[in-house]
Amino acid sequence: MPELQAQVQKTRNTARLGVFAGGVSIGGALYIGFSAGVLDPDLAVDVFWKLGVIGQAIFVYVTLSYEEGRLPTGVNKVEVRPSQIAGEGLFATDPIDEGAFLFNYEGERLNEDEYFRRYPDGKARYVACIGESLYIDGGDPTSGPARWINHAPAAQANVYYRKQRFGPAQNMHFYAKRAISAGEELTFDYGDDYWAALEATPVQQ
Repeated sequence: MPELQAQVQKTRNTARLGVFAGGVSIGGALYIGFSAGVLDPDLAVDVFWKLGVIGQAIFVYVTLSYEEGRLPTGVNKVEVRPSQIAGEGLFATDPIDEGAFLFNYEGERLNEDEYFRRYPDGKARYVACIGESLYIDGGDPTSGPARWINHAPAAQANVYYRKQRFGPAQNMHFYAKRAISAGEELTFDYGDDYWAALEATPVQQ
């Protein structure tokens, strides 16, 4: 196992252990409360049952809120051209409305083991991490338009993304942050984690 993958898994397991320890502590406190007669068992069961139902409802709502059922509208409205930001970039060939669903991030889908076998140092410029079990590698220039979008700080970017981490349609959806004019380059904020993983300085416009 690559050293970086081992570190990632160790950090993740530590976080999970902390959550488990917290649950055990709460359970122990409740047991003491029941044993001492301070807490009403029937009331506690009712509260936990309601919290469970509410938690499940929130999880389902959040999952569905990230699902994208619309057809992408940006695929036929963009082209790759030389960029003044870095290398080549993605440019609008037609006006794009604010809020339009542009396209998904396309590429080869990898699990965590496959990702770290391919990129042992984690330095992958065209990989979108959707969750611990899914990485989308857009390294192939023919993988899709999203891999050509250059970085811009959040205040200047005209595109944003949402990651669908749950459900059968896990992906990374891109949207127009504002109205985009024909000829304008599409940009989005790659985020601090991206640049930290590459040990690189963010490209500035």
